[in-house]
Amino acid sequence: MTHSGSRAPRGADETAMGGGAYVPPIGPMGYMRLLSRYRGPYPTADGYLSIVVYTDAQWRAFTQLVGRADILDTDPRFKDIASRNQHAEVIGQFLAEVLATRTTAEWIELLRQVDLPASPVNGIDDLPDDPHLKAINLFEEHEHPTEGRVKLTRFPVRFARTPATIRRLAPNHGEHTREMMAEFGVQHTDARTPDW
Repeated sequence: MTHSGSRAPRGADETAMGGGAYVPPIGPMGYMRLLSRYRGPYPTADGYLSIVVYTDAQWRAFTQLVGRADILDTDPRFKDIASRNQHAEVIGQFLAEVLATRTTAEWIELLRQVDLPASPVNGIDDLPDDPHLKAINLFEEHEHPTEGRVKLTRFPVRFARTPATIRRLAPNHGEHTREMMAEFGVQHTDARTPDW
């Protein structure tokens, strides 16, 4: 129900504007769940985890998994989605405390068993070994004329009729100076550029 007693459009209180979406405002500006300082990704015992525990069914599965099934009945802040959104700081802190107790791999395995969406958060050094990035062959190796073998990311989108490819590697400093000057009609000697 809205402040006037009529039904609000579904999700109206979940817009980015929060209570400020109403005239006059019925609460603070901003969607509290998104603004929570405890919003994920969450630290685990050895890294970080992105997880979605949103619906009542997901919360039941998660709280049973972590041995806190009682919390949905005993703590009104956890009662339903509206209460959890209103108490986003407490909810986020609960998740952060619980998720810090196991490794990322342990959580991924457990959460898959109860069908909760979760994913490890990769550090930049983890990217070449990420199973998904390997499966889509995101990284390609090329032979650079002066730098040797280099690993590059392929074009991230694939087009059926006009596939993008790496046809030219990054130039060395000044490698194309003469070519560019000639293209613009400037004589090399006029450009005051060294002979690369």
